[in-house]
Amino acid sequence: MEISLNCPRCGEEVVVDLEKAHKIKKCPHCGQPWRGSRAADGGISASGGEKPSGTGKVSKAIKTIKTKNVLTAIVVSALVLLLGALVLFNLPWQIGWIFLFGYGVLFLAAEIVYWAIFGKKNVYKRFFIEENDAGDGIRIAGYIGLFTATVPQTIGGCVVNEIGANAFWKHKALRRITLPDSVNTIGYGAFFHCVNLKSIRIPASVTKIGDAAFVSCNKLTEAALPEGLTVIEQRTFLYCRKLKSVTIPDSVTKIGDYAFEGCDQLEFNKIYGSSLKYLGNENNPYMVCMGASYSGINSCRIHERSKIIYSEAFANQDKLQSVTIPKSIIFIGSWAFYKCSRLTGVEIPDSVTAIGKEAFYRCASLKKIVIPRSVVSMESRVFFECGSRFNKLMIYCEAENQPSGWHKYWTEAESSLSSCSVVWGYKGEES
Repeated sequence: MEISLNCPRCGEEVVVDLEKAHKIKKCPHCGQPWRGSRAADGGISASGGEKPSGTGKVSKAIKTIKTKNVLTAIVVSALVLLLGALVLFNLPWQIGWIFLFGYGVLFLAAEIVYWAIFGKKNVYKRFFIEENDAGDGIRIAGYIGLFTATVPQTIGGCVVNEIGANAFWKHKALRRITLPDSVNTIGYGAFFHCVNLKSIRIPASVTKIGDAAFVSCNKLTEAALPEGLTVIEQRTFLYCRKLKSVTIPDSVTKIGDYAFEGCDQLEFNKIYGSSLKYLGNENNPYMVCMGASYSGINSCRIHERSKIIYSEAFANQDKLQSVTIPKSIIFIGSWAFYKCSRLTGVEIPDSVTAIGKEAFYRCASLKKIVIPRSVVSMESRVFFECGSRFNKLMIYCEAENQPSGWHKYWTEAESSLSSCSVVWGYKGEES
């Protein structure tokens, strides 16, 4: 399976096989090392280029830490040289020159390695740190420790509020991490391929978790997402093979593509007598409709407390003829009804605000569908090949014209042979 990643330095997209993604060492576009961070979402800074060095409190704190590190390195180097000199003066001259040569080579090699790794980086207790884009806090950009990591709440009197893009990328030794309540952002690919990570507590202060944040965390068994998080980005828990429990808060309004793809042991909430399965929280266990537990269903009614239809929820259910979508649904994910070739009736309630790409791809039996005014976001090819040139799907839109949040080709790809006819300004009766 191929996935697209954004270089944490130049922001360019790189398409790579998922199984080889953790082996990326350099960006093919800019040639820079892949590990590192420039922005919390894994791209470039908001200005479109390098963020200028700050002159505020955070910048001064980081400079102070770097100065202390340099002075410490100089003092340690001086002590090592002094120790070597004392040993040398107490050795017979016959072996003194051998000691001097060996000691000198080792010392020089150690200095070169130290300054090559840490010379241009800001290090605080095994964490690489930097100023965030807003200049109001510190971002964790990397980690050189081993099995456990406890991120401090403040560094140099400045709050730590971000875990940067790729901060713990490919950290195979990491088993447990503790984040402080000051963190509000977990960046793009922050824990990508941390294959031994077993435990992470995501604090209630977190309001954004970047794309692919926990991909291939194969030993992670549970994840409780905090209230206040509004979007679960695409591929967030992709291929977390042992993930069993996920708590999705009521604040979530959208779940990206492949967010739980490959989570083979994920346990769902079910209703006796219903074929559907759900994810949610203690107060609302039916918040996200994940689809049917088996193939071959003819009809279904989504729970009245569900808010989201997950991507691919009913994909390839070629016997599904009707589905009842409650007025609680606000988001229909990508490929939600992919190739439901017998689906004839779908009523989209006016609670829906967004529909993902190819949501009704090749639903060839659809003859008519009404898009309520509430839908402000529509991705590409939502109704791709839902009819034919001579038997077109009629799409009635309550909006007077195409909303700005709709993709240019929201019905199909660019083609003169459209299989859909669109009527704008629909008021409840065909015209």
